[in-house]
Amino acid sequence: MIKKAKKDWSKVNLANISKDHFLIQLGYGPWTQKPDSINTKGIPFSFNFYLMMAFPFPGNKRYSVAIGAGVGTDDQYFDKTYVDVSGQNSRKLTFTDVSDTTHFKKTKLKTTYLDAPVELRFSSNPERPL
Repeated sequence: MIKKAKKDWSKVNLANISKDHFLIQLGYGPWTQKPDSINTKGIPFSFNFYLMMAFPFPGNKRYSVAIGAGVGTDDQYFDKTYVDVSGQNSRKLTFTDVSDTTHFKKTKLKTTYLDAPVELRFSSNPERPL
């Protein structure tokens, strides 16, 4: 039986491998356990995109750390609900059921985040990434 020589991952040449990654995420984010006074409708979706750079560990190039920057957005649609984003009624974001009064036909709450993602990555063969 011939033993296979163990590969020294610290000597792998990754000079021609791309270190940057562009990531796009699409998601579905309904609110769970929301009170009865909040009337939602439509499809609540999220859209995120990131640009990340990978930095391999010098001792073992199968492991790397990727850091980056990105933007994330979440949308929520409401039906017959007033969303007090200005904080006039209190210092919190409040939702008021206005189904029995005059109300806007459509209301959408959009939140936008600036993200700084950090990933710990492992590749079984860093010379041939997927």
